[in-house]
Amino acid sequence: MVVILLNPNQQLLLNNFQSDFIRLNFDYCTKILKNYQTMIPLNFFNDIPDFPELKSISNSIKNIIIYEPEIKPFSSDFSIPFYNQKSKFEFSLSSKIELTFDDKIHFFDFPLVFFNLKDGSKGEFLELNKKIGTNIFPLNIKVFRIGKCLCQNNSFILEDFLWKKLK
Repeated sequence: MVVILLNPNQQLLLNNFQSDFIRLNFDYCTKILKNYQTMIPLNFFNDIPDFPELKSISNSIKNIIIYEPEIKPFSSDFSIPFYNQKSKFEFSLSSKIELTFDDKIHFFDFPLVFFNLKDGSKGEFLELNKKIGTNIFPLNIKVFRIGKCLCQNNSFILEDFLWKKLK
């Protein structure tokens, strides 16, 4: 599986955002969990029969933008072993990621927080979170690592990676 790893500064921005969201909404939730997975999987490479080299993949990436997260119903896509989910959640806070690869734009969701709301707290929760991350989003990713990751039994090994700086 091909993954993108953010540079430490941008990863810290996302980690702080996740922690602030959890702190702000803890009283409204029965269960709330930060997505500790820092790798962003590029699942569209699974459909390519002849897997290209990392260097050619990185040279084909022209733009990466992480947009302001939205509250969405929990998706079964997030229950794959890559996200290490063992329990069921009702909602997720997910950012839309735009990736320009070979002049084709790909959009996919990246979950930041998973949660279940307490009974009767949905209205207050939604009112509190109308504008969630306006101070750091959209986040343009200019420096990142791209790598190959082996996933097995909720274990992840980064086989190979290289740094990439976009202009």
